Amino acid sequence: MLRNHTLHVHSMLKGLLVVCMLTMHTTGFAVTRLVPNTYATISAAVAAASNGDTIRVFSGVYTEHVNINKSLVLLGSGPDTAETIIAAPADFGSSSTYTYSLPSFVAERTIVHIGGPAVITVVMRGFIVDGKRLGPLNNTGDAYSGVLAERTILTFSNNTIKNVLPADSSSTYHVTYNGRGITARGDSSVVTISNNTLFDVNRFHIYVNATDTTTILPVTFPTATVSNNTITGKGVYNGAQKGVWFNNGAWGTISGNTITNMDYINAVIESDRATAITVRRGFLNPVKRNLILNNTVTTTSHTNNKGIFVEGQKDSIADNTVSGFRFGIQLDDQDSAFIVRNTVTGGQIGIVVATTTITAVAPYVITIGGSPANKNTITGQDTSSIGAAIALSFRDALADGTFMSTVPVNAKYNDFGVYSESAIRNRIWDRADTTVIGSDLVDTVHFSPFYVDKIRASVKVFLQGPYVAASDAMSRTLNTAGTLGAKFGPGSVPGLAVDSINIELRTAAPAAGSITRKFAPAWLLSDGTIRNFSDTTKSYVEFDTTLTGDYYLVIQHRNHIAVMCSTAQMMDGNTLPTVYNFSSAQNKAYGTSPLILVDSSPDSVYAMYSGDVNLNGLINAADRLVVKNNNGLSGYNVGDVNLSALVNAADRLVVKNNTGIQTQVP
Repeated sequence: MLRNHTLHVHSMLKGLLVVCMLTMHTTGFAVTRLVPNTYATISAAVAAASNGDTIRVFSGVYTEHVNINKSLVLLGSGPDTAETIIAAPADFGSSSTYTYSLPSFVAERTIVHIGGPAVITVVMRGFIVDGKRLGPLNNTGDAYSGVLAERTILTFSNNTIKNVLPADSSSTYHVTYNGRGITARGDSSVVTISNNTLFDVNRFHIYVNATDTTTILPVTFPTATVSNNTITGKGVYNGAQKGVWFNNGAWGTISGNTITNMDYINAVIESDRATAITVRRGFLNPVKRNLILNNTVTTTSHTNNKGIFVEGQKDSIADNTVSGFRFGIQLDDQDSAFIVRNTVTGGQIGIVVATTTITAVAPYVITIGGSPANKNTITGQDTSSIGAAIALSFRDALADGTFMSTVPVNAKYNDFGVYSESAIRNRIWDRADTTVIGSDLVDTVHFSPFYVDKIRASVKVFLQGPYVAASDAMSRTLNTAGTLGAKFGPGSVPGLAVDSINIELRTAAPAAGSITRKFAPAWLLSDGTIRNFSDTTKSYVEFDTTLTGDYYLVIQHRNHIAVMCSTAQMMDGNTLPTVYNFSSAQNKAYGTSPLILVDSSPDSVYAMYSGDVNLNGLINAADRLVVKNNNGLSGYNVGDVNLSALVNAADRLVVKNNTGIQTQVP
């Protein structure tokens, strides 16, 4: 019985002889024999092959139509070495020989056809499929493609498809079905399309189709994994081009693709005009979800285009980068979809949510962001011309009809590039605010609370230990002696630094009741102001991934009693914060007499109590013992409560005088 039957194909144009190697397996042995067959064309090798064979096609140009009607592995020489090119025959535009039909689909002409009377399994890798701009004339209305796979389990990877364009190069290239890079269609098709390059394709680049007749649906909808492909469109022209298109219930995963330069010359919006990624009528397949993940889709013009357009069921659109499109992401007639962790920049509208009916539907919720971990960044849209970051019930002024959304949108915790509620409200276009359907007011886009990348806090506080009343400042002995440099690294310490300090934000005063606690290590400067550890040029401290709101500030130092502001302070990332000055009054800190008076002339100055060496919130004999045991030691030492770079009797006296003092931070 023959196994691992490998056929080698050379182009006879290069005068090369082809040898087919057959490997015979017997009990315990593998015997190789040479078969003196020559195959100058891929078609001849396919005809000679048996199911399961591998055909290796060497570099060269193969001008032919290839029909693969059995399970095979086809390996070209590309893309990393010489090129193996399958080129369209000269009569490709006029001959019906290359046209295939399936029930419920339009007839399609193709260079490479993959499919048979039953489902077959095919691998195709390392080829260039060149349409040579020989497609049918526009007035024929024919569909044509580089590769057509029907009812197939297909792995199509590391190939290039190009020049799938009509022969009349002077035309505007616009016919409804013209020009497809690779089409996968038919009941039970399962395809993996990965790491391919497609360019100069007239309309559809990667097209996965369940049916062209929506009244007749497949028993098993085709599924596809389309990943890591590079697709380049033709820019603004009449072809209404598409990057990746799942049609009429075809479903699967679209991930890691890079799609550029998709646009359409006509300014009138239609639901499926030039689009980088489309799931059209996904709701015809109600039990399957689509995942659109980690794609990068960009364009330099947005006459009429969309980055991602989805009509589906519970689909997820996550971690994509969408830039420059008239509509960045659009959902139509969706059931509980998720749009999370995307970056959508530029264009006219960032995200559109719409339904085409005014009939109330089940209480679905479209989630756009929804939590800090899932926030989208939606910035740079042109809001001066019917633009918005998020639009609900939106229809372009020139379009043919009006959308009326009946679906509420949870758009909380997104980064809109502005950080006040009024500014964000100006970036939300929400017709539902004034729309009544039946007797009920339609739910609106809920965007508050919103996400702020960094909020700002400006604080002034003194430490009792290093404070010098004569200069109304703290000594920088640890800094000038090089102790801070030795601790934190040479060159990392600002010249005015006294020591490092920590700021905590709390959304509630008691720690147990706090919803959010954020910490920021910072530098304490000699005048009592606090700066970011990594950037001292700003007059405030920034906290990452924290929402605008009211916060309590807690100040903690390694050997002083912690303090907290007496009332919650409003903080955001949009305005310069007002300095919260703990040193100005005893009541600036939470509790009863939580600060020590360190100067009374001409104005009273308050500071944090020194001596909490073990940071248990209480100064007592245990702290005195630590200082005693470290007596005489220099450098960055916790027992050095006056920050003089030396532990001595002065430190012991401070701790003794402050014995019994306890923090009042809850």
